[in-house]
Parts: sequence; structure tokens; C-alpha cells
Amino acid sequence: MLDADFWGQAESLSVSQMAIRGAVIFWVGYLLLRIGGWKIFGKKSALDYVIIIVIGSVLSKIIIGDAAFFPATAACLTMVLFHRLISRLCARFNWLSHLLEGKPIPLYGDGQIYWKNLRASSISYQEFMQSLRLEMNTENLQTIESAMLESSGRISFIPKQNN
Repeated sequence: MLDADFWGQAESLSVSQMAIRGAVIFWVGYLLLRIGGWKIFGKKSALDYVIIIVIGSVLSKIIIGDAAFFPATAACLTMVLFHRLISRLCARFNWLSHLLEGKPIPLYGDGQIYWKNLRASSISYQEFMQSLRLEMNTENLQTIESAMLESSGRISFIPKQNN
């Protein structure tokens, strides 16, 4: 099915051959996603971003003919399986998860902003307040119990409980 006449070669791809490559790689990408699990697009940890960028790059090279189909697909499958293995190990071993994905960083608690942690995380006060407005629909820090910079890069807010 993937002979040179049907599949084409990088220097002389026709529109139809490029379309065929695009359709085939769409399904290869979909299968890789199913093998890797939806987590790759869920949490968006550093590991997730690496796999998304690298696999996207390799698959695009197959479409334009800069990479051979079977070796490049095998490389993508290997990366997906490796990502899945690392994800499972991180789920089992907290220390590994903290090492590879990071720990949440407290940004606010006990009624005060932790300025040292904001600076260390390269988050400005304006960015912090913007996240508060977007996530909690308020500018009032008095309604917030705590705020954490998650390993995904998002700021999470825990509202105070009304007693």
C-alpha cells in the first residue's frame, strides 16, 4: 500500500499524495492517542507537553515526506509507550511525580500573599489577580482560603467555607 508511486516522495509530492499522507497520519495520530491515553491532553504536565510537541513534529515530517513512514511511526509509538510508562510510575511513586512533574507551590494562605513564592514562580501580582478574577469571579482575596500554583502552570483557588 505504501509504495513510492502511491505514497510519493518528498521532492515531488502531488496534492493527492499529500492529502493521502495527511489522512493516514490523522489516523496514526488518533491511534497513538488511544494507545497513550487521553491523559496526554488532560493534565498538561511538562511530560505531556514534551510528548505533544515531539510527536506532532515527527508526524508532520511524515506528511511532508521528510521522514520515512514506518521508522518515524515506530519512533512515535515508542515515545507514547514511554510516556505511558512514566505516567504510571509517577502515579505509583509520589517522589517520582514530584521530581518529574513538580509540586504545587503555595501562593496565598492565612490571609497573606506569599511574595517570595510569587517571585520564584515568575508570577506578577497582576497575573495572580487576573487568575483570581478568571477562576473565582472576584477580586476579593478575603473570600479565598488558599491559592496554589499547580504543576500544570494553573493557579488553583480554594474558597473559604462559610461557617
